[in-house]
Amino acid sequence: SSLWPGLVKALQHHLNRQQSRVRLFESGLRFVGQLEGLKQEAMLAGAICGKRLPEGWANGRDGVDFFDAKADVEAVLASAGALGDFSFVPGEHPALHPG
Repeated sequence: SSLWPGLVKALQHHLNRQQSRVRLFESGLRFVGQLEGLKQEAMLAGAICGKRLPEGWANGRDGVDFFDAKADVEAVLASAGALGDFSFVPGEHPALHPG
């Protein structure tokens, strides 16, 4: 199972209400494996879109990028006291843009 469908639905909900900066995170458990040896795994997923900074005369108009998402993930992990337990490694997923 995946946390993505709920995140995409919530993201669409906010965009339909003209929110220009959206950052969502969700955590949960998913079942992995077959009936024999089925186990639960903790998952963390997120979605961001829109402008990097709130609208204002002193703020730029740049949109969010990978590094903004990474900084948000690091902040979530740090607030949970788990930043040192994780590392970032390049990977690929068929639902995501390569790179």
